[in-house]
Amino acid sequence: MRSLKITSENGSSISIGQTNPYMLQVLEGTGIPDSTKESVKSPNQDGSTHIQTLLEDREIELEFGILESDFPTLFNLKEVVCRTLNPKYALTIVYDYPGGSKKIIGRLSGPVEFPEGDMLGYQKAICTIECADPYWTDLELTGEKLAVSAPYFRFPLRFIPNTMFSVIQNKTIVIENMGHVSTPVWIKFFGPALNPVVTNLTTGEFMKINKELLPGEVLEINTALGNKSVMINGVNAFGFIDLDSDFFYLVPGENTLTYDAESGSESAEVIINYNNRYVGV
Repeated sequence: MRSLKITSENGSSISIGQTNPYMLQVLEGTGIPDSTKESVKSPNQDGSTHIQTLLEDREIELEFGILESDFPTLFNLKEVVCRTLNPKYALTIVYDYPGGSKKIIGRLSGPVEFPEGDMLGYQKAICTIECADPYWTDLELTGEKLAVSAPYFRFPLRFIPNTMFSVIQNKTIVIENMGHVSTPVWIKFFGPALNPVVTNLTTGEFMKINKELLPGEVLEINTALGNKSVMINGVNAFGFIDLDSDFFYLVPGENTLTYDAESGSESAEVIINYNNRYVGV
């Protein structure tokens, strides 16, 4: 059984599935979208050299029926569709299917069409949703703590002469990207720390900030293409990026990440957030 919940950024939403009043009839475009191959050809070369393959915008074709025997209520349900599927607002589409649940962001490519008359308690609706980011994602971000202080003793305690207490710091973590493609990360550093750096040992890339974080300060880094940002307590801090840094992604499979700082690393907290991305479901 398949169903959709579509929520507009204006706050309105509709659920389309196998029950009244919004009955799903046609849903296309959830699989792998169209792609464009980029290649170069040298003089006298047989064939060509592949550079990369880029996915095009995703187009989701949707048809559903509005079923309601009461005529005024049918018109009210139709008005809710128009309010939710408004081309002026972004839409969050949550897709439930036998394999799980995924979501994607899109917009109407044009107005919703109502090709059949409001007769006998039925109204058909047709629309196309364009998703500039073609990837489906998990419903929630995955968060991993990279640097967290932890007690290095257990209870009950047995004391011996000259016993010393300390903490251990987890500065390395293995993150598994379960998605189909590389995915960006959202990194949170909690001060204090001097010149903090996170390195993806799997790819050899790192992100370093040449700045002292004071206690209570929070550094947030977004590595997503088109949405890159570096903020300290909500203020732009792009100028503090080390010039050799990379806005790195997690590659599919296992990624080993480490954290360090010139000072303060023993008490720092670092959180890595990411979202698995899927080319089709």
